[in-house]
Amino acid sequence: MQQSAFTKKMISGFAAIAMAASCVAVGAVGSVAYAADATPVYSPVEPSDNPRNYAVNLPEGATEAQLKAAVDEAVKLGGVALSQYPQFGTFFVQAKSKSFAKDYAEAATEAGIKVDSVGATRQAYVTGDEDVIDKDGASTFSLNTPSNAGQFDKEKSLASDPYTTADMAWGVLALGADKAKEVTDKDVPLAPVTVGVIDSGVDYRHEDFKNTDGTSQIDFDKSVDCSVNGIPSQEKVNVDGQEVYPWRPTASSHGTHVAGTIAAASNGKGVDGVAPSVKIAAIKAMNDGGFLYPEYVTCGFVWSAEHGIDVTNNSYYSDPWEYWVPSDPTQTAGYEAVRRAVAYATAKGVTSVAAAGNSDQNMDDPAPDSGSPDDVADANSGEPYANGDGKSIIKNRDVKDGIDIPASLPGVVTVSAVGETERGKLGSYERASFSNYGTESIDVAAPGVNIASTVDPDIDGGDYAYYSGTSMASPHAAGVAALIKAIHPDFTPAQVLDLMKKQAAVNYAQLADPAKSDNKEYRGAGLVNAFTAVTKDQPKPTVADAEYSTDGGATWKPLKDATVTGKATVRVKATGSVSVLSLTVAGKTDTVKAEQKTHDNALTASVDVDFTADGDQSAEITANGLNDYKDADDDVTSTVTFKSVADPANLPATADSIASLKKDTADASAKKQSDYTADSWTRFAAAKQAAADVLAKGDKATQGEVDKAAAELKAASDALVKAEAGKPTETKPTQPGKPTQSKQLTETGSSVAVVAAAVLLLAVAGVSLIVWRRRRA
Repeated sequence: MQQSAFTKKMISGFAAIAMAASCVAVGAVGSVAYAADATPVYSPVEPSDNPRNYAVNLPEGATEAQLKAAVDEAVKLGGVALSQYPQFGTFFVQAKSKSFAKDYAEAATEAGIKVDSVGATRQAYVTGDEDVIDKDGASTFSLNTPSNAGQFDKEKSLASDPYTTADMAWGVLALGADKAKEVTDKDVPLAPVTVGVIDSGVDYRHEDFKNTDGTSQIDFDKSVDCSVNGIPSQEKVNVDGQEVYPWRPTASSHGTHVAGTIAAASNGKGVDGVAPSVKIAAIKAMNDGGFLYPEYVTCGFVWSAEHGIDVTNNSYYSDPWEYWVPSDPTQTAGYEAVRRAVAYATAKGVTSVAAAGNSDQNMDDPAPDSGSPDDVADANSGEPYANGDGKSIIKNRDVKDGIDIPASLPGVVTVSAVGETERGKLGSYERASFSNYGTESIDVAAPGVNIASTVDPDIDGGDYAYYSGTSMASPHAAGVAALIKAIHPDFTPAQVLDLMKKQAAVNYAQLADPAKSDNKEYRGAGLVNAFTAVTKDQPKPTVADAEYSTDGGATWKPLKDATVTGKATVRVKATGSVSVLSLTVAGKTDTVKAEQKTHDNALTASVDVDFTADGDQSAEITANGLNDYKDADDDVTSTVTFKSVADPANLPATADSIASLKKDTADASAKKQSDYTADSWTRFAAAKQAAADVLAKGDKATQGEVDKAAAELKAASDALVKAEAGKPTETKPTQPGKPTQSKQLTETGSSVAVVAAAVLLLAVAGVSLIVWRRRRA
């Protein structure tokens, strides 16, 4: 990071904003159960006939046909269908009638359509481009900072002077993300990972999202706008005469700041993200009023699940309720829609990380809420909004059974915020004064005070700014989750969370003990740890049991505790995250390297051995993982013990056997070639020479060689055939069972003589017959 340039930009007057997303939840967080034949839960009749969006939830497991029938019923009542999710039986619809929820519940029941709940997703009515009933609204796409920025507006009270921190990138350093980058740059391959930033949009033009090779940190194909009725759109829109992507921020830099913390490029400019190797998908789920309604958030989670997004960051609560009470008909349907969407994304492998909130609340036992619904009136002045329909913020609302969505939903990683105990000094941290807490509610802690990151200059007036809030803590944790997923691409969300918590415990002692101050337990499992994510608990190769073969590989047997005789081949196989496999047996080593570092490699190492002595043996096996960092823990070593037995045939020949062979050879030498047929002598001569060759080896001759030579010499001697007197000993070999040529000629001559005699007799008989017949005539 170029600090001087950054400081200069800060002097020019960057905005400093921080998020205050109060997120409190206790009680059950599952689906609300209803009797199969019960009337659906529906929200109260509204004060006026104005366009409103409604969530409709069928029983989970409803078929696509059943969902279609339910949508058709809503259309019959004048509704306009919005997004539909047959994946979990939910759809959204816009309707103008103030009694739509009640009317639909009754109509669906009468039509035999089972519906769990139907209710308005917001307390204010719909205006602008979202009004698809009247279709007379103004465009929602204009660069502006609205007078009300919703929940993000609260961050201003947490703003800090850019000059008050001694290290602008302290959050990245506190997690060891700078050292983690050194490891990932040269020592370990990372699987592709995309983090979805469900937020106010991301300024894709920012210099810190551009890599030195010209590529972008933003994945344009996976980015989307969900902020118009929760209907996903990737079509460019016109803003001040320019065609821009619809997920460009129009009211807040919040999402851009979050994205920079996760994955700002390491390009020599501005700041580095926790995980600059990952991609960002901008998922715009906030409208220009600063609200993130259930239909937007549901769209964001389902989009993530369907478009290969691995991790989502959620630095918000779903408006208009800071704490959704599932049993309250006003909130039942909206809560259930988001709950189902998060569960669906989790089942699809998406790890969701969320901010705990900035209300200094005990999430295990929340105090009454006096800030909701936040879309009907100004939270500070109480002045009602034009589309608030005369409603007001409810004071001291009982939220004992309230749920912060998404932070308190099952499977979501909930993150508290910490700051440096002593400004500018790393290694000691304490709870941020605004951070929510809770022994049961917090999973991990992360830096969230005075965090420097990227912002949209059209909105904030500069390229970088300091924000404070659990909104800033959450992306630090999301960056670590992304690193874990990149190292362990096959991990489920539950496994990512478990490992994140295990590794966060490494730096648990760096977090101040709340028992010594305010007893507000905020630490969870500890401080998220980027460096440990890329060096410890690494994927290890899977090493199969070592085997051996004594028949040239036709059959293989387990090597462990075996007794191996004489010559054999020993092998071992390793699969998965293996880069190098080495096997050493009896002083011989075979090392095999993978062509590429991937998680689906398969290597085999083998060694040929020849045991000439009995004894204890071992096979030393080393399978290296994909991480070459010196302290990485992904290498597997093992020792397999077995016994060797020398093959007697390979032992030095005994003196007696050599003496016997010498005697046999001497006896053979006394025989004369002229006494035997050439055929039998040829074999005998070869056997005699082989025996002589073995004897020439002296004490280096093996017992097997001597035994073989002796056996062949005896067999050849026994096969000698005496030559007949007066006949040459050289004859051509004949095929077994066939006569010799001379015999064939003799037999042929005899046959000819017999045939000739027979012909002569027949001829004489024929003449006699003719004479006899003539006489008779």
